[in-house]
Order: sequence, then C-alpha cells, then structure tokens
Amino acid sequence: MSKKNASAIESGAGYFQGFITAMMDIARDNKVPFEAVYRLAKPEGRATLAKMIGVANADYELVRTSSDDKSDDKFLPRNKMNFMHAPLLASDDIRICVDYNMPTNRKTLEKMFSIGGVSRFFYEHHFNWEKDSSFYMYTTILTSRDFLIMHFNRMITTEHAILDMKERGYRPANHLEAYAFRIKYRELQLKFPLMALGSFVQNGRDRYFAMLNNFDQFRFDIDYRTEWNSEFRFLFVRK
Repeated sequence: MSKKNASAIESGAGYFQGFITAMMDIARDNKVPFEAVYRLAKPEGRATLAKMIGVANADYELVRTSSDDKSDDKFLPRNKMNFMHAPLLASDDIRICVDYNMPTNRKTLEKMFSIGGVSRFFYEHHFNWEKDSSFYMYTTILTSRDFLIMHFNRMITTEHAILDMKERGYRPANHLEAYAFRIKYRELQLKFPLMALGSFVQNGRDRYFAMLNNFDQFRFDIDYRTEWNSEFRFLFVRK
C-alpha cells in the first residue's frame, strides 16, 4: 500500500529500483562491500544516511541555483553551516594525501604560485613555524587527511573559529597541509582567501598564519589579524 501524500517520485517503483542499482554499481566500482551499503538501512547506519541526504541536497541546490546566482559563492551549498562539499560518497570531507614536504626554495614555490606571490615566511629559514596546540599530531610520513572548508559567514576570532570546529571533531590545517590542498585544488584560491590556522610564525605580539590568496595572481601569503570577516574561509582537518 502506498503512503498517503506520497510524492510522485516515492510512488514510482522504477525509481527505487534504478536508485538501488546505481548505488550498487558505485559500491562495486569503488570496491565497497555491499554489507556497508546494506547497513544504511539499519538503525546504526541512519546517521551516515542522513549525511548522504545532506550532500545530495547540497548538490541539488547547487545545480538549481547556479543558473541565476552570479556571486563568487554560487558553487557553495546553501545549507545552514555553508560547508564546501566534495563529491564523495557519504562524506562532507575532501580526502587528500599529504607528505608534509613542501619546497622551501623561492623559485620552486613561485613556479607553483606566481612570481613575487610567495611570502618570504615560507622560504627564508629563520622563520620558525610553530604548531597550534590543537594540532596534536605531526608527521612527515605520507598520509591521507580529510579536509573541510568552513565558511562562518560572520566576524569571528581565531580562537572561536578553532574552538567551534574542535567541538565538531576538526582541527585547523597547518601551512604544509594548506600547500598540499592547494596543489590538488588550485582554482579554489581564485574564489576566496583560504586560511590555515594550524601553524603560525610568532613575530613580537603578532601571529602570522598561512593564507591561500589571489588578488591579482596566485599567492601563498600570510596574515596576522586576530579577527576575520565574512570574506574568509578556513581549512580544517578531521581529527
């Protein structure tokens, strides 16, 4: 028996058959055990299923609004937290391999960004990059990290940004992780300034953080402010 007030999609048995087939094809292509997909229908899989629906809605809103939205944020989902979603199965995160071996030669870095577009903080060796206290683990071994771009869309201090995301299970990315992220997603920095608050250079009373910026060219820059306006996005890593 069909549900009362069921939508046309819910009433179409063919849709559900096609949806299940598509999901199983994706699982098969990505070598995901069918048991992992079947688990979504059980109570213990409901939270993951809810995340999948959230990603699907964000993608739907992106397509629905892109034709008449001319702002720089048109590719960002219209959800409450304004997360930047990657097209990954059942995940809000963007997984990237990080080897923590960023070049420290000026010419090499400028080839990656632009001539004159790299702060000397990244290639003059007397600048000491310290890690934020929330960065509990540091490794030089190649490893995968789950990244998330956060847009608070309001004025926020460094401390409050870090604390807010700590409660959600994230820590701020450091400058090496920001470099690795930029190698993978080069064009994003043309859209907005992206901050990495997980490491800093202390210079007197000021802390200088890594920033992927654009202005008139690709830049790997620094910024020492303690409060950030709604223009900024922040790069976080799942703990």
